[in-house]
Amino acid sequence: MQGNGSERKVKRATQVRGRKASSGPREAAPEEHEGEEGKMCRVRSCGRRTYARGLCQTHHRQLLQTGKVGTIRPYRPRSLQTVKFAGLRLSENCADRLEAYAEQRGIARGAAIADILEAWNEKRRKESRGK
Repeated sequence: MQGNGSERKVKRATQVRGRKASSGPREAAPEEHEGEEGKMCRVRSCGRRTYARGLCQTHHRQLLQTGKVGTIRPYRPRSLQTVKFAGLRLSENCADRLEAYAEQRGIARGAAIADILEAWNEKRRKESRGK
């Protein structure tokens, strides 16, 4: 009887977790430091907050998957005039209007975004038929 694949994943994850954090060559040497906002990732020049084992979430995932940590892309710069809304970066005006839309209908923010996108898509589809 063949396994469903999840056994292999569990076995691989167990093997990686069993390794010491220092096994294998490292592309970026870890260095303990603390930032103003608390503990920071121990990988030099990362600057992200710790998630587990003194590493940020991205470096921790790298360690679990490959057994070593390397360089990662920096966060994309954010616009100063935006706010986080349902996992998106939107202007304050847009976020306020979406919040009001969701409250009026008694639905979640994500559902409000989906409603608006579906209505926009339907309108575009009707316009393209008329041409």
